Amino acid sequence: MSGMSTNVSQTPVFSPPVSESYDCETAALVRACLCPLFDGATSWKVLAEGLATRGYGLAIRDGRLVVKEAASGRRICSVRYLGTNLRELSGRLGRPMVLARRDRAAAGEFLV
Repeated sequence: MSGMSTNVSQTPVFSPPVSESYDCETAALVRACLCPLFDGATSWKVLAEGLATRGYGLAIRDGRLVVKEAASGRRICSVRYLGTNLRELSGRLGRPMVLARRDRAAAGEFLV
């Protein structure tokens, strides 16, 4: 392994298929990895940084707040899958800054 370097902030801890196809063990791992970040976040910045250290990010896709792989942009799951939603998070963390995407309907990228 010498000579190999891995940028931890860009390598997902876990890269499952999208949430609709998770088996129960994968679903438990996804929730165990991500839920503490959402539960412990005190701001959108803290949440985004926590996700980034694990190789993930936030985005709006098809009008839903989702967790995505930072490097590929691939959707991992919706935040509803993790037991929360944009309304609850906005009430706790404040209004998020989202840049609308022109190439997709009901899509945006989070700015922090």
